[in-house]
Amino acid sequence: MLPPLFWGVAAFTPSRVADVTAVVHELKMMTFLAVVPRTGPFAWDGLLVFWIPLTLVIGWISIMAALLLRAIGAQDGLPDRGPGAGDGNRTRTISLED
Repeated sequence: MLPPLFWGVAAFTPSRVADVTAVVHELKMMTFLAVVPRTGPFAWDGLLVFWIPLTLVIGWISIMAALLLRAIGAQDGLPDRGPGAGDGNRTRTISLED
């Protein structure tokens, strides 16, 4: 909770001297690096941070691809009505050869 607070103080106080802002920013980075775990489920390659989101994204892409292919397959059986067929505009074709 402290690193975002330090960053907010450094970012949203423009009237402060630049040296003080730099020190607050460095304080934020030091506290942020101290709380990032190196191993375990919350590490960058851990179960909760990498593998579960990766599995969910792959599942979502697979489901969307299957549904898209099903929708395309359902459209193949529909008659081709041309542009403007479903908007309520009725047009009549007149043949000049009659």
